[in-house]
Amino acid sequence: MAKVTVEAKGAVRVLTLDNPERRNAIDLELRDDLAAAVQVVRDDADARALVVSGAGKGFCAGADLPGLFGDEARTVSDTRDFLKRIYDSFLSITALPIPTIAAVHGAAVGAGLNLAMACDIRIASPTASLVLAVDDDPQAGALGMAERYADLDPQLARDVKSAVRLAARGDFDATLDFESWAQASSATKPAIRETVARYRKS
Repeated sequence: MAKVTVEAKGAVRVLTLDNPERRNAIDLELRDDLAAAVQVVRDDADARALVVSGAGKGFCAGADLPGLFGDEARTVSDTRDFLKRIYDSFLSITALPIPTIAAVHGAAVGAGLNLAMACDIRIASPTASLVLAVDDDPQAGALGMAERYADLDPQLARDVKSAVRLAARGDFDATLDFESWAQASSATKPAIRETVARYRKS
């Protein structure tokens, strides 16, 4: 059964991530189904607009870590190519010639947020998790966040800042190229492998 469906509602097509048990996390199958569904919409001459949504309690919980990063034999180069296929599955939405709207409820995390951002417009429910932070004491909240960032792998923190700076200059292709290498490199580090191993056991 496909993990992504496309339904016609008049001239509107509704693309739904349909793996609610995993809050629509992007695993290998969903990635391929998403790419295929976007192609179906592209080939549909009667489609005039697209709504992207998620089944169940969340929009998309991001990448399925064990499925995407669990292969310890994969090299950095192989992992980068693998990640770019994931990017392509949702970035293909940006190339659609029709208006695209993300209907976001619940969690939109990591690749799920990227999927929402790939659409032209985002409409969020009160339960959506798109805002970075709300805190009654901004200073305490900022300190807590800074402490968490300080615990990150220093190279990862530098890579994140570099990617943001590239994106701010508006060079999308350069940003995507840099980010794919940085993520592929991070995925081979022991801390990531340990996190994936813990996730598999939970």
